[in-house]
Amino acid sequence: MVDTTGARSGCGSIGRGGRFAWSRIWPYGLLLFHVFTQISSLPARSVVVKKSNKIENPHSIRLFPKRKRAHKYNVSGIAKKCDCVILSSTSEPKIYVHRNFYTKSPRHVFLSMRNVNSALEYFVEDFLPKVDAPFVLVTGSEDVTIPNQTDCRFQSFGASESSLIDRITGHPHLTKWFCENLDDASHPLMSPIPTGMVFKPPTSPKEIDVPESPSLEERSLRVLCAHRVREGPQWDTRRQVTELARSDWSEWCTVIEEEVPKAEFLELVRSHAFVLCVEGGGLDPSPKAWQAILNGAIPIIRETALKDACKELPVAFVPNWKAKSLSMRKLHEWHRHFSQLYQSPSYRKDVIRKLEIDYWWRKVSAHVDQAADRSISPNLFFEGLLQDVMSYLIATKRRAKSTASDVKRKLKYTFDI
Repeated sequence: MVDTTGARSGCGSIGRGGRFAWSRIWPYGLLLFHVFTQISSLPARSVVVKKSNKIENPHSIRLFPKRKRAHKYNVSGIAKKCDCVILSSTSEPKIYVHRNFYTKSPRHVFLSMRNVNSALEYFVEDFLPKVDAPFVLVTGSEDVTIPNQTDCRFQSFGASESSLIDRITGHPHLTKWFCENLDDASHPLMSPIPTGMVFKPPTSPKEIDVPESPSLEERSLRVLCAHRVREGPQWDTRRQVTELARSDWSEWCTVIEEEVPKAEFLELVRSHAFVLCVEGGGLDPSPKAWQAILNGAIPIIRETALKDACKELPVAFVPNWKAKSLSMRKLHEWHRHFSQLYQSPSYRKDVIRKLEIDYWWRKVSAHVDQAADRSISPNLFFEGLLQDVMSYLIATKRRAKSTASDVKRKLKYTFDI
């Protein structure tokens, strides 16, 4: 006789009528997913063979998609390497905490500045009081400048924002603060970190090709002026530089006023020795500076608080964007200097290495003890599990509500009810 009591009782994951009861097992699936992510985040003992004509994991600090809820952002680039990521948005929920690793005390924290006011307030009032060990802070993913906020498109910082920044720099466990778009490098704990490449969804490549391009010696001693200009005072500097390129610098400048396809722009970069990288949004001249270096040209940028980060790259600095800042004599000096450097294959290889995320991550992680306790906090682990469960339930409810609305709309259209 065959025993069928187990099947009748509905034990295991078989529900009424013999159907699979997914509702009983999905919490266990989420738990297994969390365990897998924690195991996979441990350092792997593998040898990575780098391809000489590729950039492995290009450096990037921007998170996408923009203008979505905080929990919708795809954590990538330098943020993906941090123990904890605090995402911010102008839409509810405005703050969402993502943990790449559920450590008791995060060693490195990435703070998204999409909603700078909410981000600073949450970080200081809610997050910092729980930090009891040394940590590094990385802020970015927006054109807002730190600590003074000089981008004309955003609200200027008042006393409240300045107070929040002072409380961060005064925290006893802060060892370093790396800022995208740093506008004042006078504080000893604050250092610039470049924007790097910008990969808008759905592209987020793990490697990009290093294109074949003529050497600097083979290129004409010309400067490419090709930048997007939009409405508003934030873009006045680019308008002024374009005018200089047309007049005072016209002898050695190529001016492209209309927006051209990316492939055509990169061809222009490869045919010029220099590229004007004039700040527009924020202060960082990237991704144009990164693209120029990748294609064998020398970016010309204005000397700002970001200089400490950019000086490690083959970059020509000008004190300001005025007529006397560029001359044929300076172009000859820069061309001779960088051509000599680029004659060495090892130098070019070293430059390409500095465009990778690992190079900048070593700078970040050097300011915190990598041997610090990295054991998983059970409370944070199950808090994260609960957070995922709640996100799943909310998403399911929204889908059900959306489906019901669609059905109702179709019924109303069909039967005029």
